[in-house]
Amino acid sequence: MEQNADIRQFMEVIKRRKFQFIIPGLLVFLIAVLISLILPPVYKSTGTILIEAQEIPQDLVRSTVTGYVEERLQAITQVVLSRARLIEIINRFGLYQDLKGRYPIEEIVEKMREDVIMEPIMTEMDKPRSGKSDSAIIAFTLSYEGKDPKQVAQVANLFVSLYLEENLRNREEKTRTTYEFLEEQLTKLREEIVIIEGKTAEFKKKHVNYLPELMQLNLQTMEQLQRQIEAKEEQIKSLINRKIYLEGQLATLEPTMYAFSMDGKRVMTPREELETLRSQYISLSATLSPQHPDVISLKKRLEAVQAEVSIREDLRHMYRKLNNEEHLLTMISEKFSDKHPDVIKLKKEIALLKEEVSALSEKQTVFKGEDEKPENPSYINLQTQITSTQMDIETT
Repeated sequence: MEQNADIRQFMEVIKRRKFQFIIPGLLVFLIAVLISLILPPVYKSTGTILIEAQEIPQDLVRSTVTGYVEERLQAITQVVLSRARLIEIINRFGLYQDLKGRYPIEEIVEKMREDVIMEPIMTEMDKPRSGKSDSAIIAFTLSYEGKDPKQVAQVANLFVSLYLEENLRNREEKTRTTYEFLEEQLTKLREEIVIIEGKTAEFKKKHVNYLPELMQLNLQTMEQLQRQIEAKEEQIKSLINRKIYLEGQLATLEPTMYAFSMDGKRVMTPREELETLRSQYISLSATLSPQHPDVISLKKRLEAVQAEVSIREDLRHMYRKLNNEEHLLTMISEKFSDKHPDVIKLKKEIALLKEEVSALSEKQTVFKGEDEKPENPSYINLQTQITSTQMDIETT
């Protein structure tokens, strides 16, 4: 009920004041009609120009030829709408004749700039790297407004052609710049390739045995050498074992087993003499007291011979050990330098052995290893085999 009452009141107000609404509306309509009849007609011609992306990858020439579309359009617009170019177009088509003589040429040129309208066409595009969307210009419209429809169309077409020509010239310039840039980069890359090839050739020359293409051959050669080394080591080990065996056999023999004195009697070896003196001492001790002069004399002789035999045995053992140590030193000296810990340690051991041999040699009065002339054929034969084995070890 209240809503119906409000509508009736509103209609009554309109009826009472209808002339207040109709008169202003008629005045505005009449003014618009008069203006449209008095003012000259304005024509507008529009052309659309599509912007194509460059064919050169951006990652290749990003810093040289890539620029924003807005900047390129502004640069082209400044060239196309330059003062000299617009004056030439005005004179060519006889534009703005009603303004000539009343306004300076600068104002006429500025008027033409206002009549040329350039509007970009935007769209949303996704960035492949960031995944975010951004607005980009894909085309733009170029319009010109004027009083003569024929001239407007001609001038608009001319401006479109000028934009295309300037863009083409701009692209040609950028293409030339890009070509020069790529040529420069190509020259640098060629120089770098020459340098790298030279270094590679020098490296191959210095490390001919370590090249990847020779890896298989090197591995085969290394395996073959390793097998040869293992075979040599086994051979040396076998010869050393043979030498040790022969030296053990030699230790059981006496070098003077078949020696005879001037009167034709066989000379006993120190070991045989020791056994004989022991038997005599036992027999004599059974019948005589320890204080008996014969027992005392025999005991002294027994102790002297026993000391001599011990010295002889110790010397033989030391000579064998010294020979082994010297042979081992010869072998490791071929692999390591004199400053290697194993070489230094072995030299010290050899020096100590020589000192011990020298000390025992001074105590020994009869036997000396290097001065003794063996007469036992078996002893001599074993010595010969030991010498031959030692030579085989050194030549292996």
